[in-house]
Amino acid sequence: EGRLMIIVILQLLFAFSILIFNCSLDLTRNPKEYTIRVGALKINHGQLYRVADIIVHDFYQRPDIYHDIALLVIDGEIKFSEMVKPVCLPNKKHTNFYLMHNDQALVAGFGSIFPGGPSSEKLLEAMLPIVRREQCNVTYSRLFSMRLPHGITAACICAGGVDGKDACQGDSGGPLIVIMENHPLLIGVVSFGYKCGVPGFPGVFTNVVHYSRWIREVDRRKQLRIAAVTNNAYKS
Repeated sequence: EGRLMIIVILQLLFAFSILIFNCSLDLTRNPKEYTIRVGALKINHGQLYRVADIIVHDFYQRPDIYHDIALLVIDGEIKFSEMVKPVCLPNKKHTNFYLMHNDQALVAGFGSIFPGGPSSEKLLEAMLPIVRREQCNVTYSRLFSMRLPHGITAACICAGGVDGKDACQGDSGGPLIVIMENHPLLIGVVSFGYKCGVPGFPGVFTNVVHYSRWIREVDRRKQLRIAAVTNNAYKS
């Protein structure tokens, strides 16, 4: 259990040879014990790929929640189709990208629909309003004081906390996206929260824009060609 990862967005899978994930995996396991499923609208559908490597951020250290991001290297090349497309990654032009309070972003996954509940059998999605970091800090500074000694930093994005819409257990590592220039832009990765859908408690996401330089450095060091994969898929 926990070795099969389903990474999807909307009715398309935006995936690439490298997948952005969080650090909820058992990092003591051999990466090749994990598989991912792509292009799935139902939990047992889609294509299976084996994970070749997991690259965790150098500064990630439990029990802190900071730097909760990892790259999953896939064994083989994902085949793109109408159901399987790459998500755009932040680049240098997004360095000053700024989300306004109440801007809308989309989260999706097969996680529970209520705390402690079973995983969803079908892909679910929700539009979440962005929440100011200051407001998020007030909410979580005491609740997670031991794991967030520096509070909610610029390395995090907060979204949700209204209308019962939220990511939940089983959605960790899932995407938070916005549409920019008619393309999906990955801005966050599901990290943590308080239960699910509790009013006043937004979900907290790892800020992918904040870690775009780290992703580029890993890309260059490992020669992964992340940008090339994404750019080629949207040429028309």
